[in-house]
Order: sequence, then C-alpha cells, then structure tokens
Amino acid sequence: LMPEIEKRPQDVSSARLMVATGEAFPVDIKKRLAAAAPNIGLYTFYAQTEAGFITGLRPEEQASHPESCGRPVPAIDVRIVDENMNDLPRGEVGEIICRCGLPGTMSMPEYWRNPEATKNAFHEGGLRTGDLGVVDEEGFVTILDRKKNIIIRGGENIACLDVEGALHTHPDVIEACAFSVPDPRLGEVVGASVQTRDGKPLTQADMAAHLDARLAKFKIPEKLWCQDGPLTRGATDKIDRRAIRAACLDT
Repeated sequence: LMPEIEKRPQDVSSARLMVATGEAFPVDIKKRLAAAAPNIGLYTFYAQTEAGFITGLRPEEQASHPESCGRPVPAIDVRIVDENMNDLPRGEVGEIICRCGLPGTMSMPEYWRNPEATKNAFHEGGLRTGDLGVVDEEGFVTILDRKKNIIIRGGENIACLDVEGALHTHPDVIEACAFSVPDPRLGEVVGASVQTRDGKPLTQADMAAHLDARLAKFKIPEKLWCQDGPLTRGATDKIDRRAIRAACLDT
C-alpha cells in the first residue's frame, strides 16, 4: 500500500487506525507510513494461525521500540527457550513459546489428523511457534526470524528478516525476499529477490554499496535477482520464500 499512500496522502487523511499482523513490520515501511500519514495510529501484532494474537505494539510505542512486535497481550505467557527447552534470560535469543491455559484455550488444540506434528508443536502445554526472538528488560518481544529461515554462512547465523529490512531501505525496492544460496566453500550464502520500482535494474554491486553501512558484510546478499512485478505469495498472501528461492536458483 505504501506507494499509493505516498502518491495520494490526502486520500487517507481521515484514517485514524491501521492494524498490521503476521510477520515483523519492516521498520523502513513503518517510518514511511508515519511520514506520509502521521494521522494514522499504527497497531502491530505478532500472531500465528495456530495461536492467534501473541504480542502487540501500540501507536505510542512505535517510535520508541520500532523493531519490536510489542509486549504479550493480556493472559498470554511468553517464554524464550534454548534447543533443550530451558528458559533463557532476557536479552538472549531463543525459540518463542506461548501459552494461555491448556492447548485449545488460546492456541489450536491439535493439527488435523496429524498427531506427530501436534506432539512436536507443544511443550508443557505451550505452543512452540518456530520463531526465534528475544525479550528485553521492559518485556518487549522482538522477532528475529523463523528458525528454518536462518541462513548459516560459514558458521555465522543470518536472519532473513534482518536482510530484508535493510533491502527495503533502498529507494528503488518495493518488496524483498532473502534466502539461502548453496555455496561450495561456506555452505550457504545470502541471496535475495527484489521487486524494483518501475522495473529499474539493480546490480549486486549497486545493492552491496547501498547496504555497506546498514549490514555486516557477511549479511550482504551475494546473489541478487530483480523483477518488475510482485514477488510470489502463498494462500495467506505472505511472500512464498520457498517458491521464490526455487525459481531464482533455477535461472
């Protein structure tokens, strides 16, 4: 929506509230929205189909905690755990587990006719979200990425959301998707597909120069694919990372 809002900000002058949920809201797009439509109060929620709303960030918190998805909503307990399901102290990265009563109270009760997936989805009554995150001293939760979306480049862990957030800061990028690309020496390197404004071509060198001050060098995409149309999306309208990666690697 942002290109249209920026073209015609008067058309949203009467809007007072916007709610966004799903994945982490890119900070650059959040800043663009605040500049184009300062009258809109933005609520961003972290939610899952299996869990409903988990955390929320209020309009007055968007500027002070722009990268966060907010605090747990009332009655929701959020834990950060390591690979052995041990609780981690605040400030350390681990998997997000949420709970509100027994399974089926807040979260789904089970996966349909899939007892094995159901067993793996819960721990001590809490739903394993599959997301990596961290909780700060004030209780604000920040999502880093899906566990399965972490790119391991020569032993360095790279969150796709970090890369995509930086890619969105380029003035000619409308949307972006980062993913792993096989590499014979490092195992994986970072690749990215971007939709560019008006189909403007961008080279990997162009993008690397733009990202140099925004990302650690090992996080900068080493392979870049540009397209002038929207990136592929799935049934829930989220970017289909798997399909995009497959299409790019086939070219």
